[in-house]
Amino acid sequence: HFTSIAMLHRNDGFAVGSAGTMWRFNGSRWIRVNLPTNVTLHSVFVSGHICYAVGELGMMFRWSGTTWVSIISNTTVNLNDVSFYDNSFGLIVGDGGCVLRTVDGGRTWLRMNLGFSVHINALNIVSRELIFAVGNGGLLLRSINGGTTWTIIRISSEDLTGISFRAGIGWIAGAGGRLYAFSSDNFDESGYHFSLTRRGIRFNGENTVVQLASSPAYGVTSSLTLMAWIHPTTFG
Repeated sequence: HFTSIAMLHRNDGFAVGSAGTMWRFNGSRWIRVNLPTNVTLHSVFVSGHICYAVGELGMMFRWSGTTWVSIISNTTVNLNDVSFYDNSFGLIVGDGGCVLRTVDGGRTWLRMNLGFSVHINALNIVSRELIFAVGNGGLLLRSINGGTTWTIIRISSEDLTGISFRAGIGWIAGAGGRLYAFSSDNFDESGYHFSLTRRGIRFNGENTVVQLASSPAYGVTSSLTLMAWIHPTTFG
């Protein structure tokens, strides 16, 4: 099964999944990419010249422009998400409170000391200072100094699997199907939640009000967009 997808543009992108699965879209079809691993890849990130994939047992790959190269992560924990803010600043999060940070485009990675152990499933880098992440047991994490130190609160009992933050509003997807909302000005346990299933969420634009729930209960000035479609018949 697939776990993550990222597009460079409409005609080029990568999807990753279980057993070392990776596929690349060439504008018309998906082509299998052979990787020297059979572990599950949990996340792929592509933007400009920055392309990384991470997965179980500390597995990390970097796109060289022609091929995917295995990178030593110096950890054996499962790595669950990778993201960059720009061409130099990026983070990787994983099990056991693992947070890896780079400030040189991925040439070197430094493990940050969270001071606690939590399985972190997803992150969203808002700026070089403001970073959010979510994990198992309903935990929401925030850093306001680029990942050096973190504040942690519990907003639910279910595992949290996705997060997106835009225009002062954060949205979090829960494994049980709930969607939570919070604001940076009200960073506490009083989150809103709705019975909608989302594994990963991204928002684009600021001109459309989206109301979530079976009946209109909450609005946010962002338009909800799907990251990508995968059509099964285009795999080859």
